[in-house]
Amino acid sequence: MIAFYSCTLKVHHGMLGVLHAGIGKMSYVAIVLTRNGASTIGETLKSLLAQTRQPARICVVNDGSSDRTGEILDGFRQQTPTKFAVVNLSDRGYDIRRVPANLNAAYARIEAEQESFCCSLITGDDCVFPNGYCDTLLNEMERNRRLVIASGSSGVRVSPDAVGFPEGAGRFVREDFWNRLGRRYPVAYGWEAWLVFKAVQLGYQVECLHWLEYVHTKARGSTHGFRFWGKAMRALGYHPLMALGRIAKNMLYHGTPVPFSGSISMLAAYLFPGRSESDQYQGDYEADLRRFVRRYQAIRIARLVSRQIRHFFRWGRRLGQTAAEPSGDPLILVRHHRETEVFKTYA
Repeated sequence: MIAFYSCTLKVHHGMLGVLHAGIGKMSYVAIVLTRNGASTIGETLKSLLAQTRQPARICVVNDGSSDRTGEILDGFRQQTPTKFAVVNLSDRGYDIRRVPANLNAAYARIEAEQESFCCSLITGDDCVFPNGYCDTLLNEMERNRRLVIASGSSGVRVSPDAVGFPEGAGRFVREDFWNRLGRRYPVAYGWEAWLVFKAVQLGYQVECLHWLEYVHTKARGSTHGFRFWGKAMRALGYHPLMALGRIAKNMLYHGTPVPFSGSISMLAAYLFPGRSESDQYQGDYEADLRRFVRRYQAIRIARLVSRQIRHFFRWGRRLGQTAAEPSGDPLILVRHHRETEVFKTYA
């Protein structure tokens, strides 16, 4: 069993200003995770420096890169030494499951330097953001103090539960909320969704602006076959219908980044997660969070089914009315086409 962090208020020296930062523009630190990212990290960092509201600090965690990543980071650090901080980790081989531990290393570095920010931006070394990306999201968070996690979109939705839910990369996290959670991620499957569900459980708001798009230059899931996503759903206590719906959507809808084989891996890992003493990332989250996730998703499922039924009968009534009217009227043909498209949207 994995020990997870409880929701205790933990305010570090130099953070008091963050808790009351409601006046003026919100400052932020950008945390960039990289491993052998020489081919992509330059564009990621350039896009951050080109933001209309630049990060006050950029903290890069270099997870034992063996290519030119370190050399590229040195170049950026020499150009703007007051803005860049680099955490160099030893090479322990590639393991995507270490991402939360690497993020925790970045937060430890920020705390050691006694720096204060209103938000943190989390990103990988393969994300390129449009110039107004950060300013747009921060403006939303400035207008709404209850909004604690916000992101744009990479242009795909991988889950029926993802509508409105912030993505993992390109997400902003408000510091006063982050302090409530102890400023550390659980080093376990499902850590990204854990943060979002904790926010909703505590009564905060989260948001994904799907029209605000950024670019992922690497294919998702290519290193783990998506089986870790199945383990994450099991650890978080996903409602079975939500988990199976997510997997089925990935199988049937080609607009997701999950191939058919990846969906099969997710399904197998969700149904048969297995237990291994050597897997330090495995374990269930706290019971109250798992119960909340199950109830929350049950409500979403009920609303989704209700909405589908209403739209189906509304479409049926209007289709019947259209069929009873003269078919040669071009206005009727247009209306018939539009209603058909509405049905396809919700089907």
